[in-house]
Amino acid sequence: MQKSDTMAELAKALVNVQSKLEGAKKDQENPFFKSKYADLTSVWNACRDLLANNGLSVVQTSSAIEGRELVLDTTLLHTSGEWISGQLSVPLAKSDPQGLGSAMTYARRYGLMAIVGICPEDDDAQSTIPAKKAEKPAQPKPATKSHINLEWLKESLDKLQDGNIEAWSNANILSFLKTKYKVEGKRVSEAVTKLDQKQSQEFIAEVHEALTKLPKLE
Repeated sequence: MQKSDTMAELAKALVNVQSKLEGAKKDQENPFFKSKYADLTSVWNACRDLLANNGLSVVQTSSAIEGRELVLDTTLLHTSGEWISGQLSVPLAKSDPQGLGSAMTYARRYGLMAIVGICPEDDDAQSTIPAKKAEKPAQPKPATKSHINLEWLKESLDKLQDGNIEAWSNANILSFLKTKYKVEGKRVSEAVTKLDQKQSQEFIAEVHEALTKLPKLE
């Protein structure tokens, strides 16, 4: 985090904003997690007028690192000249303009919510998991051959990202696999190799179901 030398006027304005701030409306469907979430437009609608009426504005700038991740800087400015800035990095699902656009939208949404203090009515992140009693750490499973055709999986995920980029980003898929099946990996193709046959069938069914709901191209 970076900030100006003084913060008194900005802090006073932000207190006034947050005292009247309401949650961003959950207006988009996420078929992967079967839930609704607040998109970037909804987040902006929740705070734009309040920020302007209190002399505040937001600037977001970005840069890409070696085609692997996007780094977004979100700065909250006040008419007094005071400011505060935070940084968020997001892995790129694909190193092309589409992947960059997906990461940009995702980062802008979460960067804006964080710096203003917006709590969406619901989002596309994993649900909060109740705390469990301490258990013995699970022993790592031996490496096994994937039950999923990885070439088919890549082609399918590319189609889903074309149709619903944000919901089917690699970051969301990895979070889903970790939460539901307790498997991890740096890439989706690595994580799915750790699924057993039953888990693989369930995951394939999720992907197939989402593919059937994509809008048909004319």
